[in-house]
Amino acid sequence: MNLTSHIKSHTNTEDSQQHKIRVIAFDYGKVSGVLFHDGKQRAVDKLKKEHGYDGDIIWKLMTSPESWDLRRGNICSNDFWKWAQEQLPKGYDSQLICDTWCNEYIMDKDILDLLRRLKGHNYRIISYTDGIPERVEYLENKYHFRHYFDAEVQSSDWQAVKTDEAFAQALLKTAECETDPDALLLIDDQEDEVQHVKKLGANVILYKTGFLNELVNALRNIGIQC
Repeated sequence: MNLTSHIKSHTNTEDSQQHKIRVIAFDYGKVSGVLFHDGKQRAVDKLKKEHGYDGDIIWKLMTSPESWDLRRGNICSNDFWKWAQEQLPKGYDSQLICDTWCNEYIMDKDILDLLRRLKGHNYRIISYTDGIPERVEYLENKYHFRHYFDAEVQSSDWQAVKTDEAFAQALLKTAECETDPDALLLIDDQEDEVQHVKKLGANVILYKTGFLNELVNALRNIGIQC
């Protein structure tokens, strides 16, 4: 397999654009991972193996419309997991599902090191996530990483997720790139979740966990010092 196929750049490459990027946003990671490995699939696999839960039932719960309401901050965590318990078969524990879902997100230390290096070159660094609020807090308590970011864009603060144009607008607003979107680069792992950011004129690189060298080369090819 061609390793470079895991990274796709949607960036301006004219000489006039080199070194123009001044703000870099990092997704937390959902499927192929950026800052964190995919915890959702890992959680499903663990619940199946260790507790005999039906993976399809757990996956459906984690991707339900109600779960997206939770991400948007339209319902609180307690209400979501109370609702979830009512949907689950007898013997299933919604709190166990919640705890496992949080715990199975593993930080990519190589990406964190890259983030630190970028900050050393005076790029403004932003986190961009539509993760569940309690998971964000859990990961912060576990890894203590949020202080590396100059700003955060979280779905629950904007009542929007990555498939909503309003969330992409929130990213550009937070980055102070609304009138100069080409100064912003987003590193994400999902093609379908960066479309609004691209349409607004920002740059995007898609990344897959384990291909750090390819990512670094892609960054250097567009003039980013790292």
